[in-house]
This record gives sequence, structure tokens and C-alpha cells, in this order.
Amino acid sequence: MSETVKEQKEADHHPYRRPVDAATLILVDRAAITPKVLVGKRHDKVVFMPGKFVFPGGRVDKTDNRIPVAAPIPKALETNLMKGSPKITPSRARSLAIAAIREACEETGLCLGRKTDGAAPKLEGEWKPFSDAGLLPDPSGLVELVWVEIGSKPLADLHPMTRNVLNELEKRLATGPLNHDAEVPFFHFYGGKMHKDVLAETRSAVS
Repeated sequence: MSETVKEQKEADHHPYRRPVDAATLILVDRAAITPKVLVGKRHDKVVFMPGKFVFPGGRVDKTDNRIPVAAPIPKALETNLMKGSPKITPSRARSLAIAAIREACEETGLCLGRKTDGAAPKLEGEWKPFSDAGLLPDPSGLVELVWVEIGSKPLADLHPMTRNVLNELEKRLATGPLNHDAEVPFFHFYGGKMHKDVLAETRSAVS
């Protein structure tokens, strides 16, 4: 299903770039009655979405699929990651999930992991914070971190894509716990307007 989202027109002056795999992680704090979500403000000097609040994330690295993990990703999550077109392999879906964890660690200092029973494998490069607690992650991607209450007044510099995802998340949280097998919304720009598709369903235009 495809529907048009009433939103501001996306800037059309950016040069064409071949799409690359990227992933993001939505961190929800449910300690209070109203859930909060972590977003970060991008540096004013970056090319892509300068000065905008976005979720922690970034592009997939070629080494992400080879990083050892404490447990495999849930089957329902893998199935959802493999939806859409073109179809992707399970290893590519795994890379997306792992990349989201790595980028969140780099940008926020929150490294999601689990202690192993034996000696942890020695990791290098951007993964070193996971095996060497004495090193801090690189915080240069985001210049400000903010916890945003679900349903609150949007931040002035919140990117339209981030705002739409927050609205979708608010609807999901209102129905109960989040599930890996929930339908997958896909927001994208086409013809100067933002559209929402539900992956693996038949598309139909909504005016």
C-alpha cells in the first residue's frame, strides 16, 4: 500500500548518488509514563541533512557481516529486513542489523551487547569499544543528543523523515509492545512528495 504523506517538499538540488545500504537504531526509553526516543543533531558542515535531528545510524561497512555476535537476530526480524525490492539475502539483512548497533555505539556511546561466557573475541577498528572498554567511541557524527518524548512538540530541526517515523512509532506504542513481525513502513520521496509504502503489500496510490 502506498499513500502520500503531507510533508514539506524535499530539496531537489542534491546530485544523484547511487543508493547504499544504511541502518538506524530507534532507542526507546520507557522509564517514565511517556516513552522517549533518542535523536541526535548532525553537524552543520556535513553534506547530508546538515543541522537536522535524526536517529543514530549510518552506512553498512563491508566487515559488518563478519563480526561475531552473542546471538543470531530473531527470525521474525530477519524476515522483515528481507522484505521489499530488490530482495536481499539473510547475510545482507544481518549486516543491516549489525550496522545499526555499531553506528549507535559510535555516535551515542551506547553499545548494545552481551557478555560472553568465555574470552570475548578481539575486535579492531570501529568495533574496538565492544572489546576494549578503555576506549571511547567517536562522537563526531552527532553534535547534540536529545531524548524526545513521544507525542511532544517536534524539534525545530527535526528532519521530515524522522518526524514521520516518530509519528509511526507513536501509533505502534499505543497498541502495545513492539513486535519483530509487525508490518514494515517505508517512507520515500517521489515526484517531490513523501510517500509511505507498506512492504510486502500491494501498492496503491492514495491522493
